[in-house]
Amino acid sequence: LYFSTDPERSYIAGDVTASAHITLRYGLIKSARAFKTEIELLLGDIGFDSDLYLPIVEFEAFESTFNDEPYSCIVARFDAAALVEANRRLGYLPCVNTFPDYKAHATVAYVKQTESAKWLEWLNSGVVSRVVRVQKDWLDLGRED
Repeated sequence: LYFSTDPERSYIAGDVTASAHITLRYGLIKSARAFKTEIELLLGDIGFDSDLYLPIVEFEAFESTFNDEPYSCIVARFDAAALVEANRRLGYLPCVNTFPDYKAHATVAYVKQTESAKWLEWLNSGVVSRVVRVQKDWLDLGRED
C-alpha cells in the first residue's frame, strides 16, 4: 500500500474502502451544497431514492497525477448508466471539467506503482464481490467548504 507524507494529500492513504465514494462530477466552482436545489432538480428522476446495485466491470489503476508521488490509484469501475447520466446532467452546473471522459468508479486503494499489476491481477481474479450495494439516500453533497 502507499501513503502520502504530504498533509495536503492525506486522502492518499492505502486501503480507502472504508471511505470509498463515487464522484458524479469533478470541478464544481462552488461546493455541491451551494447547488443543492439545482442538483436535486437535475437528478430527481434518475432513481437515486432507492438502493443501487452496481456491477463492477473490472478493477483498474489510475496513475498518480503528482510527479513526486509514485502510486497507482486502484479503482472499481462500474457499468452504471445512471451514474453516466448523472455526470452528464451535472455538467449544466458551473464547473471546470478536469475529467471530460467520465469513468464511473470508486477508489478502493492507493498502492505503490511497482505493485499495481499484482493488485489488479488479484482483484480481477474474482476473489472479491463483483456487485456493490449503494444504500438509498446515498447522495452526499460533501463538505461545507
